[in-house]
Amino acid sequence: MGTKINWKNSEEVKEYNQRPEVKARRKEYTQRPEVKAREKERRQRPEVKVLEKEYRQRPEVKAKKREREQKPKAKERRRKRYNENSEKVKVANGKWKKENPEKAKAASSKWQKENPEKVNSANRKRYKENPEKAKSAAKKWRKENPETFKAARRKWNKNNRDKIKTYNSKPNTIIANRLRTHLRNALKLYTCEGKIMSSKKYGLDISAIIEFIGPCPGARELYHIDHIRPLCSFNFIHEDGTQNLEEIRKANKPENHQWLLAKKNLSKGGKWGTEEQIKYLLF
Repeated sequence: MGTKINWKNSEEVKEYNQRPEVKARRKEYTQRPEVKAREKERRQRPEVKVLEKEYRQRPEVKAKKREREQKPKAKERRRKRYNENSEKVKVANGKWKKENPEKAKAASSKWQKENPEKVNSANRKRYKENPEKAKSAAKKWRKENPETFKAARRKWNKNNRDKIKTYNSKPNTIIANRLRTHLRNALKLYTCEGKIMSSKKYGLDISAIIEFIGPCPGARELYHIDHIRPLCSFNFIHEDGTQNLEEIRKANKPENHQWLLAKKNLSKGGKWGTEEQIKYLLF
């Protein structure tokens, strides 16, 4: 006969429950169909559901659950179970989200705040795999959440001043900013509506222009990016007052740009001499 267990002694009971033969017997018992059916029926009772919910909400139970879920074996089991039932899990999650939109939104927001690195990594991966889809989704979100976007941008700018300063000091960024400023000022001066679309839609291909004109031939403060055929010589407005996009595109094609000494460019103004005409017509 084995040693008698003192069931009032928690340490003895704990030791007993950890014995391999006891674990095996308990596992065999719980796997019996009639036991499973009885347990399932018991857990469906309203009073049992209330007790279980109350128990799960206890802080010490939540803490134990979090600790248990962080163990490698638990993570591996979850991953394996998900891989084996991924479609069922997706359907169930989708159904729950539809039935509980506010809870789903709150849970997603909480998880994102607690896991910024994972969120950023997933966003980079998603952008790399589907850049156009990601851009479209981001554009849609900005349109639907203008105030949130502005607040997020202000916060990012405030926290990343060094990055902004480094980016804006790059030669190509300086050139791109100059080109956008030229276009904005020209449309403001020579059209009724001003700049109403993105630079790309006006035909301003910044990369192509930078490649065509090459690096600045000297100190940047001494040179301007000149339009060979001056912008004032183009007709940016149709008779009905709308913008003439074809003329705007012609004015901003890469071949109509060149580096020119600032003094020479200022003295040139809106004049379009023979030399400039030949240069423009060659392209």
